[in-house]
This record gives sequence, C-alpha cells and structure tokens, in this order.
Amino acid sequence: MDRKMAELYARRAAIHYNRGDYVNAIDDFNKAIERQSTNPKFYYGRGAAYHKTGDYDRSILDFNQAINLKPNFAEAYYARANGYYAIDNYARAIAEYSKAVALRPDFAEAYLWRGYSYTIIGNYAKAIADREKAMKLKPKLADTREH
Repeated sequence: MDRKMAELYARRAAIHYNRGDYVNAIDDFNKAIERQSTNPKFYYGRGAAYHKTGDYDRSILDFNQAINLKPNFAEAYYARANGYYAIDNYARAIAEYSKAVALRPDFAEAYLWRGYSYTIIGNYAKAIADREKAMKLKPKLADTREH
C-alpha cells in the first residue's frame, strides 16, 4: 500500500512540477519519499523542483541521494552538474557532466553544458569539441541555451 501511495504522490508531484508549481511538487515528493525512501526517481524529482526554486544546495543533496541509490543514473549526474553550474562551480560541473556522458555517450545536453562550462573557464578547444559533439548528436541544440 505504501509503495502504491508513494507512486501516486510522485505522479501528482510531476503534474505540479510540469505546471510550474514547484512548492507543491516538493511537498508531494516528500510524501512519496516518506513512503518509499529507496526510490532514486523521487529524490531526482524533488531535486529538480528544488533547482527550479533556486535552492541549489538542496537540489544537489537530492541528486547525491539519487546517485547513491542508483550509481549509473546519468540524468542525476547531469542534474547535479546543473546545480554546480548554477552556483558557479564550473570545475565540479565539468566533472559531473563528464560522468553523465561516460554513462550515456549520446547525452547531447551534457556535452553542450560541459562545453559552456569549458568556455567560462577559458578552455576553448574543449568547449568547441563538446559543442560540436552535442550538435552532431542533436542538431536542434545548435541555438539553445537552457536546461
């Protein structure tokens, strides 16, 4: 019963998130986690909602937990990298984006944002290589700059 309720709370949290209601998404992810604390997707979802509210420290903690529960969770490494990028820790962001692409070599967005991070720290050769890789994997990314 708790597992079913956890899934229901997580689904409702996703609806809140998609509507831009991050506070209620966090609340429902909290309820899901209370009922099933070993599901990495719940921490990932709550971390994404925290990120949207600008609470990058909490988002990073949730992505840490998601990765602890599922070490090959490429999307969680990417999301954690976005948190580090948001707090201007570009070296750590690069390391996290690199983990994401090591786990999922076709992860175009991770290449793109690692490239932006390389640009900021002045490593233009790696920045260009990553941007080219991202565009080759997903040509639509050529003119985007959001995550």
